[in-house]
Amino acid sequence: GLPSDAQLADSLRKLLPTLAQSATPQASGDFLERLRANAARLVRVTPANAPAGDDPADVLTRLKVEADRADIAGALNDSQKLSAAAQQQAAEWIATVKARNEARDAARALSAATTRALGER
Repeated sequence: GLPSDAQLADSLRKLLPTLAQSATPQASGDFLERLRANAARLVRVTPANAPAGDDPADVLTRLKVEADRADIAGALNDSQKLSAAAQQQAAEWIATVKARNEARDAARALSAATTRALGER
């Protein structure tokens, strides 16, 4: 069978820590810049409504919210806004979602064609 939205959301939730590491630029400045970057990784405030920007932190927050809501279409759309490195980390998940969507669309088309054919009799 095809993976459900809940299964895909669960696999996205498990993938989020890896995506956060890939999407977050590493601090390369002085001591205070590195300290600030490391502190930002420790404390994450997640708003009730997902932020609207395309900043990596905003996209990751939206992905978390979408995973919690099992909004796979929204998560797939937002995954395209990740950095190239993060998209590479999510490539398997993205391919699974696209394959599931294609299979579901094909099944719907077959069902519609069958219904039309039966109605013509």
